[in-house]
Amino acid sequence: EPPAAAEPPPDAQDVRLEAARMARDLAAAEAETATGSRLFIVSTWWLQTRTCQVIAAWRYFLDNPFGTGIYSPDRSHICADVEPVMAEHLLRHWPHNQFLHILVIYGFPGLILLTLFYLLVLRALYAALRALIGMRDTELHFLGIAVAGAFVAYTVTSLLTPLGPFIIDWGHFFVLGLVFSLWRITANLPDVGAAADTAPQLDPARTPKGDAAS
Repeated sequence: EPPAAAEPPPDAQDVRLEAARMARDLAAAEAETATGSRLFIVSTWWLQTRTCQVIAAWRYFLDNPFGTGIYSPDRSHICADVEPVMAEHLLRHWPHNQFLHILVIYGFPGLILLTLFYLLVLRALYAALRALIGMRDTELHFLGIAVAGAFVAYTVTSLLTPLGPFIIDWGHFFVLGLVFSLWRITANLPDVGAAADTAPQLDPARTPKGDAAS
């Protein structure tokens, strides 16, 4: 049996192309790993920071149940196991939650007033949406959905950011204006569709011939 022919040596150009491909794949893998590591570090920092902000605000409230008008925590309010950089960050920033924000500034009386305020807003929004259920106006239905969505989105956002009423946040008053405007619209405007259904109708059989001809 004749011996197998030896494979020809690879071309230098092919070798360079294969090396470049392998280097490119390796760089892409390293970049993906680095991106994942950075995302993990950022998410861990964010979660630890927000958790320590809640703890610091709660400890500050326990020391000042009636509020202080400002928020000036010290190291006794900060988590003990945080890095110095994060500790300085926590000492300089407000709690990113509107209820905690009100709690540390105005104390539990301010939190009670804020809760009553939100109950008033929710009552107006509920009354408006309930009135829209019996209406035939499609535009008002879309308006109600938009206002309710804006209110829910803003409220959820204010649980993660220092936003909300009484925190020098003008955007909240725009949302409240939409809620109360919708409430006034639904309270004052009649249901056009229902009014059309309940309007008296003429019976063709009882209509005089003269009226029918005219």
